[in-house]
Amino acid sequence: MKALIRKSMWATVILVWVACSADSVSAETTSLDVDWKFGPELYFWGASIGGESADGSDVDVDLDDILYNLKLAVMGTAAVSKGEWSLAADLIYLDAEADGPIAPGVNANVKVTNWDITPVAGYNVVNTDRGRLDIVGGSPLSQPQSG
Repeated sequence: MKALIRKSMWATVILVWVACSADSVSAETTSLDVDWKFGPELYFWGASIGGESADGSDVDVDLDDILYNLKLAVMGTAAVSKGEWSLAADLIYLDAEADGPIAPGVNANVKVTNWDITPVAGYNVVNTDRGRLDIVGGSPLSQPQSG
């Protein structure tokens, strides 16, 4: 789980850097805009679930099964910037529930509700006509619940 959170954090950092730099980089100017800029994004990221049950049998849940049992999912990023500074938040919310076989001979009633918010702050250190580099950092705030 920690590896997933770490990968999510790095993906968010890269997405925010790309999103913040896309509006600010221009071939004609290298000055930073002093007006507030806002950039929302919605996205989709899918994965399967796999592992081993307590009795040693393999558990394999495909993305199709997850989507079929999905009650609600939201994924998005919102970023604001002014001058050298930028703030962003990445939100992932998942609510899914299933009842039935998850492995040969193993039946389960599974409910997963999870939200993950990753706030980040950034500061522009390089802004030229060829590109922009922001230093950003943040930490995920998660609230997993399962049953």
